[in-house]
Amino acid sequence: MERFNRGAVFAAGPTAERSEGAGLSWRAWEAALLRLAAAGFVAFNLGKHGLYRPLTIHGVDYPKHWLAARAVLEGRSVYAGDQLWMGFNYPQWSALLTFWLGWLPLEAAEHLWKLTMLGALAGAWWLAWREFRPQPEVGEAAQAARGGLRRTVSRELARHWGLTAAVLIVAFSPAGASGLFAGNVQPFNVFLVMAFVAALLAGREALAGVYWAMLCLVKMTPLALAAPILIWRRGSVLAGWGGFIGLYGVVLALTGRWREEAYFFGEVAAEVPFYWREISKSVPRGLLLWLSPRRWHESPELFNRAIALYVVGLALLLTGALLALRARRVPFLCALEPSLVVVPLFSPLLEGHHFGWALPALFLQVRRWATGEMSGATAAALAIGWVAVSLDYFYSNMLQSWGAWTHFLVTLGGAWLLAASALSAFKSAPATA
Repeated sequence: MERFNRGAVFAAGPTAERSEGAGLSWRAWEAALLRLAAAGFVAFNLGKHGLYRPLTIHGVDYPKHWLAARAVLEGRSVYAGDQLWMGFNYPQWSALLTFWLGWLPLEAAEHLWKLTMLGALAGAWWLAWREFRPQPEVGEAAQAARGGLRRTVSRELARHWGLTAAVLIVAFSPAGASGLFAGNVQPFNVFLVMAFVAALLAGREALAGVYWAMLCLVKMTPLALAAPILIWRRGSVLAGWGGFIGLYGVVLALTGRWREEAYFFGEVAAEVPFYWREISKSVPRGLLLWLSPRRWHESPELFNRAIALYVVGLALLLTGALLALRARRVPFLCALEPSLVVVPLFSPLLEGHHFGWALPALFLQVRRWATGEMSGATAAALAIGWVAVSLDYFYSNMLQSWGAWTHFLVTLGGAWLLAASALSAFKSAPATA
């Protein structure tokens, strides 16, 4: 009896026919059913988590943006007031950018705000479709060595990349669902971080620096990306960043709002971690709860000291890891993958939707897998991490009865994803130039 060669069957491609004794092959109708299921998954989640839930639930994170917009229009501080003090805990740029919210009533503006954030996610999808498309033909030799099934899957992913990108964005809940219904600004950050990496892929490094500056002005945590940019000596990125920050400084000077910015950095930013500690899923908060007396968690001085030590330690660890990757001549974009994943872990006020900053790393890793640059074992380890981070909504709502430790499951998933991403980058092929 002739032995069934599964790899040869799948290597035959999407138009392969059944052959006697060969069983099911990758036939056109099977691929069409898979695409139909994927499209249904996207449509269902877009309807439920993109439109229905956000537009029928009041977002707890939304009012501060409306109040900040009103404050801008009225010439008041965006950091003063019952819901603005420690509520609007960002630089003023996002409030200046969305001042138009203040022209509308609270509820109507909330719907417009959430539709704008949904539009930002649509923009992120467009960038993924345009700039992140895998090119499996580039790694044809490597793919052939890894098997016909993988080569066929890679070709199908590239062929239907728009649908694939939509599935990845919808399935990765921190990028969209968990921020949309809360009225959080994070979907806009997802668009900006995708634009940052897309500009790097297109060779437009100065523009990438501008997008990076915008990211840092919405929330400061992406400043961590300075480590790979400096170590790989991306001067054009730094120039773009510095140019936009300088322009923002000029705007603050001309409008007289520079005092507000100084107040934010001098009085507000340092108090945010302790003030919002009860909702934070950050590593130092978890360690303080589990490994130290309760009074440490309730002391502003000790809590903020622990945050500072953690941030410095993580920065040193990141720098050392990146220097090791640089010594191995790992390409900049490969080193950017763990750098993007570590960004949310730097946050002293960590929530699940903050992992949206890591979304470009997912697309970069899919690209490398599709060209045969990544082993199946490495891809599996990464997949575990991405799934673990994507289940934050499940941890927060379905597992609460299991105990407070479930609050930090997304953080543990992020740590796993960071380790797998660092290992993946370390194993990547050295740059040729």
